[in-house]
Amino acid sequence: QQLMCLAFIKRIADEMKERLPPNCESLTLNSLGHRAWGQHLGRRLNVDAKKTYRLLSAAIEGLNDPKEKSAAFDNFADLMRNIDFGKACGWVPDNHFTQAKRLMTDDEFFGHLEEKIGDLERELIIEATVNGIREALQGTIDFGDQLFMPTLWGAIFPYYPVVLIDEAQDLSALNHFMLRRVAKKRLIAVGDPNQSIYGFRGAHEDSMQKLKADFNMTELSLTISFRCPISVVEEARWRAPMMQYPEWAKPGEVARLNQWDVSDVPSQDTAILCRNNAPGYHLAAEGVPFTDILDIRYNPVVKY
Repeated sequence: QQLMCLAFIKRIADEMKERLPPNCESLTLNSLGHRAWGQHLGRRLNVDAKKTYRLLSAAIEGLNDPKEKSAAFDNFADLMRNIDFGKACGWVPDNHFTQAKRLMTDDEFFGHLEEKIGDLERELIIEATVNGIREALQGTIDFGDQLFMPTLWGAIFPYYPVVLIDEAQDLSALNHFMLRRVAKKRLIAVGDPNQSIYGFRGAHEDSMQKLKADFNMTELSLTISFRCPISVVEEARWRAPMMQYPEWAKPGEVARLNQWDVSDVPSQDTAILCRNNAPGYHLAAEGVPFTDILDIRYNPVVKY
């Protein structure tokens, strides 16, 4: 029988393809969604990685008040992050696209954000999201759309009697909904709830327990780490008490830097990655470059 093996990144999907039997098709979640959406529209899709960046920029440029425009550009990275987060949550703006199977209302989505936002930011997020969906319905998508559009707009996914998913702890609400469309008989999920660190990016806060309940799964624990030295395993037991190491594991060392300042950062060939711009400004004042993660994504040479 045919099997489907799903991963987040292509490198892992390719590695699984090499290791698993020939009756197993190995894809990323994005590539599976891309295929389903292209077949749903009946056309070749145009992938524009900067689509949301472009649409948000256009929405801000359309503001008449210079002060509002300046404030919006100051918050550009956070607005981008919230738009991407909305897709991962399966949020479709209220009173738009009634044919979509939205997973969140406006109130649920905006109430779920880490920080409260104002009316202007709310309007910009909605405008960019709505325009992004309109473009996706015409075949212009970004990477988030590859999951968002086919899952919520009723695209047909291929049927496989057995589906395996890797890094299950990082699945978003949208990923969970997509899996229910794909894995209609048997699901094998591999993951570690102790490594669930992508909540800020939309990962479900209790992903593996949700899978276990939704698919009536049996839990089989893998408790031996063949990667970490003894000291790291022992240190990690406060969080993962069942964690063990093999007899041949090396001792290793765990060290802590209780506090640090700019003098601890090498002066050359160093950059600090920040989720937001604000925490890095004091570093810039000291002459240490920092780069926002979104700037790496859209403009690899930007430094502050």
